[in-house]
Amino acid sequence: MVEIIIGSTLGNAEFIAEELAALLEENQIPNRLHFDPNLDNLNKQCQWLLVCSTHGAGELPENIRPFYQQLQCLEDKLSDVKFAICAIGDKNYDTFCEAGKTLEDQLIQACAKPIVNKIELDMSADLIVEDQALQWLGNHIDSFKS
Repeated sequence: MVEIIIGSTLGNAEFIAEELAALLEENQIPNRLHFDPNLDNLNKQCQWLLVCSTHGAGELPENIRPFYQQLQCLEDKLSDVKFAICAIGDKNYDTFCEAGKTLEDQLIQACAKPIVNKIELDMSADLIVEDQALQWLGNHIDSFKS
């Protein structure tokens, strides 16, 4: 099981997360999408895939801020959690993918372990970012199999 945690303002992260969920399903890897993530509703014994855009001046999208606050206030560690991050941003800003970096730092501080290196997608590039995300996940699909 993969818990897909989404931080989105304009819908790009949602779209990419849905594409990644479909790829996981094609590979017989069950998953659940969390558009309003809450730590209490996540399985802490499986992998987490965080798909998050950066908003404003490097901020987390509003829908994922309560989840981030939960991570900051954790009493128990997340040492059983393995995670991967798909960060979305715009290289025209000096806070490129800052929200993904913020989540990664907080998860590591909570003793969660990264499965693979995070991918940073540039929405200002001419490339189709969902294709880059699918290729990244496809290259690491075995890491998400239990």
